[in-house]
Amino acid sequence: MRQPVSAALLVSLIALSAFAADPAPGPKPDVPDLGAFQVADGERVISITLEDVFAYHGHPCPGATVTFRGMQLAARALWPDAVPQRDDIVIFSRGSMYGVLDVFALITQGPDLPKADAISQPSPVLEAMPVSPESYAFTVVRRSTGEAIHLRVKPTLYPKEFFPLRKKAVEETATPEERRQLKQHRAKVFEKVFRRSEAELFETPVRYRMLMFGA
Repeated sequence: MRQPVSAALLVSLIALSAFAADPAPGPKPDVPDLGAFQVADGERVISITLEDVFAYHGHPCPGATVTFRGMQLAARALWPDAVPQRDDIVIFSRGSMYGVLDVFALITQGPDLPKADAISQPSPVLEAMPVSPESYAFTVVRRSTGEAIHLRVKPTLYPKEFFPLRKKAVEETATPEERRQLKQHRAKVFEKVFRRSEAELFETPVRYRMLMFGA
């Protein structure tokens, strides 16, 4: 059973909204039709599109896009002949980027509940997690069977300059030239996550079974 979300966690998430804000938005990209992610909530089947993800997150986001594509891959692998129930999906994330976390929140709980409800750990855990190429890794578990798949985005997706520039933009210390460079890098990453195949975006998925206690 999910523990109640503390007021401190909710306040912390609001305070950390700089991670959700786009530090260098640039022009809105043309969003391709990547298909919908289907999830069941009881007897109701819900289709979530990438446009839905962007609306929930607040703006187009390459991190949200690649995570959405990863969740599509995971669903095909773990629920090949069925639509997953929301309460059958367990996700472990190695990163705290809000574009990534918003995809997980939208899929596992829907758009109507506070985003904080989707995160089980206290706020210091969220604050301490890194934002780097290594952060784009997550494990999806089918609770009912213990089947799991671990996905990691290829580190070459983001240029090495992207995260230092993003950090400066979030901290409002970036120069106009650095913000221009960040916008250029961001546009290139969007092109990759929109157009490349799953095999080009992700390292070889790792499949295994697991037992869970206290989950």
